[in-house]
Amino acid sequence: GLKTGIKVRTENPKEVGPDLIVDSVAAYELYGGPVLSVDFGTATTYILVNEKGELCAGVLCPGIRISARAMWQDTARLPEVEIKKPASILAKETITSIQAGLVYGQIGQSKYIINEIKRESGYPNLKVVATGGLGRLVSAETKEIDIYNPTLTLTGLLLLYRKNRKSNPRIDEYEE
Repeated sequence: GLKTGIKVRTENPKEVGPDLIVDSVAAYELYGGPVLSVDFGTATTYILVNEKGELCAGVLCPGIRISARAMWQDTARLPEVEIKKPASILAKETITSIQAGLVYGQIGQSKYIINEIKRESGYPNLKVVATGGLGRLVSAETKEIDIYNPTLTLTGLLLLYRKNRKSNPRIDEYEE
């Protein structure tokens, strides 16, 4: 099997997606544990790794782009919008109203979920690292996120490659 350095301690370890494991490996290797990796991608994922390097819990939410797409595809008259932070949450027209709901909603959701994870886990000083396409935007708006690392997932892939290269010499072989 693949060596990760992370033990998955959830009720159904086989259900944990490889992206979550990759982010967890990088977060734990780079920042130690306990650590929470938050990936603002297709889904917004919050994955907790404890001080022993055990992936022990997570929260999965629709990503901001999924939410935006649902609004313009599943409503009669709401348009597709660029995802960006409007100047104010008090929007005065439809486009900025949607943008305010998407962006400030994601920020509020993130603050609440991170604070609840800290409370329920018993890790009030939990290190929180964000990544993903919209991680920079949300990270800039919340003190709950300690670090924004845009290459966390790629770093995790590199770390996994290095951990497994010696035990599987064929990993460096490539044929078209």
